[in-house]
Amino acid sequence: MTRLGDLLSASFSRLLRWRELLRWGDRPWTEGTEPAPPSEGALRVMTFNVRGSHHRDGENAWRRRAPLNVRTVARQGPDLIGLQEFQDGNARVYGRELAGYKGVLGHRYENRPPHAHNAIYWDPGRLEMLDAGGFWLSETPGRFSGSWETRQIRSANWVRFRPVSGGPEFLHLNTHLDHISDRARVEGSKLLLSWLDGPEADGAPVLLTGDFNCEPRSKARDVFERAGFVDAHLAAGHEPAKTFHAFRGEGFRGRNLSKEHRIDWVLLRDGSRGERWSMKGYSIVRDAEPPVYPSDHYPVVADLALEDPWPV
Repeated sequence: MTRLGDLLSASFSRLLRWRELLRWGDRPWTEGTEPAPPSEGALRVMTFNVRGSHHRDGENAWRRRAPLNVRTVARQGPDLIGLQEFQDGNARVYGRELAGYKGVLGHRYENRPPHAHNAIYWDPGRLEMLDAGGFWLSETPGRFSGSWETRQIRSANWVRFRPVSGGPEFLHLNTHLDHISDRARVEGSKLLLSWLDGPEADGAPVLLTGDFNCEPRSKARDVFERAGFVDAHLAAGHEPAKTFHAFRGEGFRGRNLSKEHRIDWVLLRDGSRGERWSMKGYSIVRDAEPPVYPSDHYPVVADLALEDPWPV
C-alpha cells in the first residue's frame, strides 16, 4: 500500500469509529473543548482509568455514565488505549460500542471478584499485535499474588505492536500501582523496569501508561526517571494539572492542597537501536456533563511519532 493509501485507510478507520460511537447519545457537552486533530501520521494514545463498573457511585454509577464515557473516547479517536479498573460491565459496553477496536484484557487484579484488568485496546487499521502477556506486581509475578504491603493485588499487561503502515516495533505496557503502600509502588515500579530491561522486551521502544497513584514528585516516579523515561505531560511543556478529580471535575482540590493530583501518566523510553519517540500533541480531556463525569479520572491523550533510525 502506498503512503497515501495508508493515510486514507487510517482516516477512514477513524471516521468509522466516530460514526459507530457518536450514535450513542447526543446530549450537549458542558465542559471540555473540541479535540485537536492528530498530526499527520501521529499515533494517538490514551490512558484512562475508567472506574470499575461495580462501584456504587450514585449519580455516577456506570450505567449512568457509560454513554458519556464512550463518547469521550469517540471524540478523541485514539489509536491505542491503556485502560485501568476495567471490569466486566465496562468490557461489555466497550465490546458493543467500540466494536472497531481489538483488545487484550491481561491478568486480573484486585483481591477478590469482581476483578479488574489493565486492558489494552487498539485500532487494527493502525497497529498489528505481535505478542502479548502480563504478570503480577509481586515477589512471585507468575501467579496471582501481592507483596510489599500492597492493599490490592496488582498486575501489568503488555502488547508488542508493529505499525500497519510500517515503522519500528514498540512495546506498550499498561499498569495500575497500589493506592496505599508507597513501598508497593516503588517495588512494583522496579519490577516493571526489570521486565522491560529483560529479554522479552529486547530493547524495544517503550510506551508505558497507567494509573500510578502517586505524584510526579515521588519515589516511584524517580525509579522511572532514572531509567530514562520521559513524561509526555512535561515533554509537551504543560504546567501542573490534575487527572484525578473524584467526580468533582475542576472543583476538586483534595485534602492536601500541595498535591498536583496528576497520577495518570504516559511515559516514553526510546529503543536501544536508536528508535526515538517525539511529541506531536498532548491533552488532559475534561469532557463532562456535571454532575455526571466519564470517570473519576480524566483521560490523558498523547499524539506520538516513533522515528526509525534505519528507514527503508
